[in-house]
Amino acid sequence: MHYPLKSERRGPIGLLRIDNPPVNALSAASVAGLHVELDQFETEVDLSALLAHCDGRTYVAGCDIAVFDDSDFCVSNNTRLLLRLDRSVRPVVVVNGTAVGGV
Repeated sequence: MHYPLKSERRGPIGLLRIDNPPVNALSAASVAGLHVELDQFETEVDLSALLAHCDGRTYVAGCDIAVFDDSDFCVSNNTRLLLRLDRSVRPVVVVNGTAVGGV
């Protein structure tokens, strides 16, 4: 599965870029990719924080409503993602332009 994400390291900081135009809406692929990236972040104990940002002017504009009828859409995957971010023992910071909607 292709994930619309790119990750890199800058010293002790993990950078995660979401690139899902036009408004970076969450799809099943982007949520799955975010789980994969969080798995990686959790194993790399030498990283002190994770910084997530988006290409374009808009941060994640909620869930892509076009996927609500897809057989692989499961809102609990999105909820689990938010819980993982909230419970991280290291800082996870999200930055970028306008933030609209929700997950």
